[in-house]
Amino acid sequence: MKTKKQRTFIFVVLSLAVRLALADEVPETSTQKMVEPSFCKTAQSLNNLQKPVYFTQQTVEDGTQALVIVAPDELNRQIIKRITYQQNKEAVCHYPAIAITRGGDWGWFLAWADAEKVYFTRMDAEALVFAPLKSLPIAHVVDIEFLSGRSEPSMQIHHQDGQTQFLSSDDEGRHWQVTP
Repeated sequence: MKTKKQRTFIFVVLSLAVRLALADEVPETSTQKMVEPSFCKTAQSLNNLQKPVYFTQQTVEDGTQALVIVAPDELNRQIIKRITYQQNKEAVCHYPAIAITRGGDWGWFLAWADAEKVYFTRMDAEALVFAPLKSLPIAHVVDIEFLSGRSEPSMQIHHQDGQTQFLSSDDEGRHWQVTP
């Protein structure tokens, strides 16, 4: 377990890294919102124009910590779409594992974990709308990784005890099954 001082240092370093990465890629406008610092890792993918799309935990308008997608619109302004709606007020990482990857030309696959479950959904790239969230009773997850180069969507889930589970989907990410 990291000390409060270590968590603060990691938070500051990650905040600077995200801001530096965005500074070169997104022009400043008066209506643009930058990706805010996160208490969790930030996952990244590319949209169909090869612009970065971020999946991260942020403090949202009601003061809670939520997962959001930060994606550029057609004018290259950052649009923020809230994904989770739990009432997490404490300023800590509530989602230790998050992942995003392109799902063909239609959008993205999203997956994340809290202390008790792994959640997943699909998100449309144009409208930034997502299907209802689904979950799997998989606890103690430290990382989720989508796998590329496979005939069907696949991911691996890493547990605190060092175990790894592989999941695949035969219906474009609507449902995921543990793969032996």
